Amino acid sequence: MKFRKTAGALALAIMAFAGLSACDARETPSRPPADLNAFVDGIMLEQLALRPEDATSLGLEDRVGDASVTRRLNDYSAEGRADELALMNRALSGLSEFDRDGLTERDRTTYDVADYMFRNRIRQLERPFDGYVISQILGPHIALPSFLANQHAIETKADADDYVARLTAFADVLDDVRDRVDEARQAGMIPPAFIVEKTLGPLRGFTVPEPSENMLVTRLDRADGIEAEVREALRQTAQRIVETRIYPAYRDLAAQHEALLDVAPDSAGLWDVPDGRALYRDAIRHHTTLDETPDALHALGLAEVARIEGEMDAVLRQVGLAEGPASVRVRRLMDDPEHQFPNDDDGRRQLLDYLDALDARILEAVRPVFQEFPEAELEIRRIPAFREASAPTGFYSPAASDGSRPGIFFINLADLTSIPKWILPSLLVHEASPGHHFQVSRAMEMDNLPLLRRHARFTAYAEGWALYTEAMVAEDLGFYDDDPLADLGRLQYEMFRAVRLVVDTGLHDKGWSRQRAIDYMVSKTGMSDEEVVREIERYVAWPGQALGYKLGQIALQRMRENAQDTLGDRFNIRQFHEVVLDGGALPLPVLEARINRWVAARQAS
Repeated sequence: MKFRKTAGALALAIMAFAGLSACDARETPSRPPADLNAFVDGIMLEQLALRPEDATSLGLEDRVGDASVTRRLNDYSAEGRADELALMNRALSGLSEFDRDGLTERDRTTYDVADYMFRNRIRQLERPFDGYVISQILGPHIALPSFLANQHAIETKADADDYVARLTAFADVLDDVRDRVDEARQAGMIPPAFIVEKTLGPLRGFTVPEPSENMLVTRLDRADGIEAEVREALRQTAQRIVETRIYPAYRDLAAQHEALLDVAPDSAGLWDVPDGRALYRDAIRHHTTLDETPDALHALGLAEVARIEGEMDAVLRQVGLAEGPASVRVRRLMDDPEHQFPNDDDGRRQLLDYLDALDARILEAVRPVFQEFPEAELEIRRIPAFREASAPTGFYSPAASDGSRPGIFFINLADLTSIPKWILPSLLVHEASPGHHFQVSRAMEMDNLPLLRRHARFTAYAEGWALYTEAMVAEDLGFYDDDPLADLGRLQYEMFRAVRLVVDTGLHDKGWSRQRAIDYMVSKTGMSDEEVVREIERYVAWPGQALGYKLGQIALQRMRENAQDTLGDRFNIRQFHEVVLDGGALPLPVLEARINRWVAARQAS
């Protein structure tokens, strides 16, 4: 099987960007090549000391060399950004002391990844604001409750003491966030009014439970390894911090955002903020690892939408739905109760059981096309209720590298009528196996790679891989040959990602209104108005991130097709997937260079 040939312009962009990577002239390199891995790991550990949440999430607290890291949170202040910028500039200067041409192939890849990461982070930190400070989906007011409830392990009294210390630090973080919002207001970096309104939802919603019932307090109820009397004392302390420090800080942030409504713009995109178009180009480069223009991506999106619409029409005709726009026919299927789980707690349990069984089937089906499986376990859980209103349908939370926490596929079960059974297979493939769980966990388990490469994150690589696997499971393995509706679900998700190219660039570069973007997405995907509104508002709050999915998929499909064309019968799909995965996450130009070297080696062998 061959993937479609697409996006010649994208291929040229990758090659052009690769020529701008880490090959700049360096002044008299002097550091021994053997020191490179130690150098980049040292920089990463210094960065984790500045970002303790990341150290915990990655299971690397013991490697940081700072006992206080388990008691601290990230520094969200302007001073914290300045400290990280100084580190990144020092890192880039130190990297320049290595002679790239004198390195082994693997170390040259490490060099290129580090060079890209340091430069990219410097670009972000040099801007006073590289996006909105907080929104309905991003910010410590959203991330920290989930982090503390799910990622800070509490197995001992010391763990619990650290947890309580972090609760105190949480209140300080929210104070820093409030200062940053004021600074952003003065700089004109104010989110659209509808984003401010949506941000008020989680700010207000978090303080609805009584402090004693807040998730930050009830988290201690699960600390079974601590004596009941000690646990109760810790619970009382946590409750007092939540009631007297954290709840007031949330209410202050809410009041601040209520005041922002008086000055927030009605426009929906970055084009209407100071230096907004340049900021959007930086966002494109950050999330796609490509130097592409909004115009080119908009045109690519329109072409992909037209292609996928034709394929959806063919499947819809196969299941007896031949009349009307494809999106209307898809909507009819989505609304059919026959394909839905009961929208109650019993239905939620049924859906989670179904996903567990489906995950086992998919794991068995993909064995012929993968050489290695990750060791990390996977769990499927419901998204916490306070996040559901603004959360996506699902997302993946990585396992800890020390094995203390499994990978988790979180799914939004607020309204089961919006997730019919036939869309779940592709959603599971993407978020779990062989999508994000395979890619992220395999990278973490690569003991032969430096930490920086094992834990690197590149949107286009990670999301492109997950979307690639959706098509691979359908087209290589024929997993949906007897289930055309599941294949329709796969095409609907691909349409969803293609539409993102159109609406993201429309919103942030072409001056589209929120409503125009909503109307376009509804007309092409068949998704409900509520889902589409949530998605469009996500793209407004997180410019450029949604572009990485389709661009990464197209790039991977093209790299694979080129390898197949060159190698013919010598192409091996298991080896190709291993080459993609066993180097960790990579910028797309670095990945393409790696695949080209593999192809050349196969030709010569």
